[in-house]
Amino acid sequence: VGIDKGYITFQEGYDRIDGTLDTLLSMKRTEGFFYHFVDIKSGERAWGSEVSNIDTAILMMGVLSAGQYFGGDIQVKAEQLYAEVNWPWFIDENVDQFYMAYRPEKGKGFEGYWDFYAEQLMLYVLAAGSDTYPIELSTYYAFTRHYAKYGGEPFIHSWFGSIFTYQFSHAWIDFSNYVDQDGVNWFENSVEASLSQVAFATNMDDKYLTIGPNAWGLSASDSPNGYNGLYGAPPSGYDNKAHEIDDTVPPYGAIASIIFVPEESKQA
Repeated sequence: VGIDKGYITFQEGYDRIDGTLDTLLSMKRTEGFFYHFVDIKSGERAWGSEVSNIDTAILMMGVLSAGQYFGGDIQVKAEQLYAEVNWPWFIDENVDQFYMAYRPEKGKGFEGYWDFYAEQLMLYVLAAGSDTYPIELSTYYAFTRHYAKYGGEPFIHSWFGSIFTYQFSHAWIDFSNYVDQDGVNWFENSVEASLSQVAFATNMDDKYLTIGPNAWGLSASDSPNGYNGLYGAPPSGYDNKAHEIDDTVPPYGAIASIIFVPEESKQA
């Protein structure tokens, strides 16, 4: 993007990507997966963080995008990183779902499941498309799809109702022309999720100082007391009580829905 916009030269972009990929290839991985947080200087695991499949997936999306853009040696390095990720290793075959995390010092090591809708759609696409370690399509259909609504049409929602969960995978994958075997169009699902956030914020205008028709998109972000991953809007959980609100509105929430609800995003 920086190159195409003229912010940096092609060579500057190439050198940055090339160096970044060399760093990634030299870092410690587990079955090809990266730790969630690493030290910026050494590349070593930081804060006792977990081996993270979703953060590895987000990273691979960027890696593969860079590889396709530049081609040549950069694409070779990008494809190597992708090829070394052992996607099935992170799946619990008993429930056919991805675990969320792995910590080598804890018992069997695995923690949690991607058992509800969230930002993990990219996981299934990357894993199914792997030439080296592919997964079965059944894993994609194994997580819970809970329909609920706020003000509009029912849609499949995430547990905390954080708007980022409806956005992340769409940054790289255009789902607009795809309908799965259950009749789900994930692009339209995110349209409904975004509209529900607008409706909720509009209805809360009198109750909160910040939240309103032009201040919507409740999502995980920094809070007055540090990071809060529970921020969101209904529908949430099974009873709309899973999310938290304290009038904090992250600017990225509305901006990142511009592909789903362009007019509402521009107004915000």
